[in-house]
Amino acid sequence: MAAEISDRVRAIAEARGLPESEVFERALERGLDDLWDDLVLAQYLDGELDREEAIDRVGRTKVERAEREREIVEEDVDWELQHGDEGSERLTETADPMEFAGSCPSLSESLDDAQL
Repeated sequence: MAAEISDRVRAIAEARGLPESEVFERALERGLDDLWDDLVLAQYLDGELDREEAIDRVGRTKVERAEREREIVEEDVDWELQHGDEGSERLTETADPMEFAGSCPSLSESLDDAQL
């Protein structure tokens, strides 16, 4: 793993014309930013942080996306609870995932959004 990381850092540094130390610095910053966003959004979704504070910390776009993702998951769980094994049986009946997705509205919307 360490060799793979070194190879990647070297390749990025060469491609960007940067010193390897700057590549490491940028990677650390980006990683910390992602971890911070994950923490803030988890605290918000768990009710430990109010919406406005979460928006102040990570931005409205990320908070709204987290809300949409949670809503989609909740809709999928509700659908599965209402339809039980029907969804699993439908999936095995077709090799076309888009056809199956059409039988689950929130999954279909998620796939449509992802294909934009």
